[in-house]
Amino acid sequence: MFEGYTTDKFYDEMFSPDGSVRKHCETLYQMFQQLGINEFLSRKAPSELYFMRQGITFNVNHDNRGSRAMRAIFVRK
Repeated sequence: MFEGYTTDKFYDEMFSPDGSVRKHCETLYQMFQQLGINEFLSRKAPSELYFMRQGITFNVNHDNRGSRAMRAIFVRK
């Protein structure tokens, strides 16, 4: 799921600059790996819709395209 993902130009909470998973995110990383891309995407859309309906949005640099839902994914324990 994270193949080809790099953190060259920004801080990433999950991955270190060398691409390794940060210790505090190891469990979450494993959960994402077990989900697979199709299950991830099937959970992504409803979570973004929920955030929009609840008003949990953001606007990037006064972007005129309007508000966008915060990106989140819900993972069952």
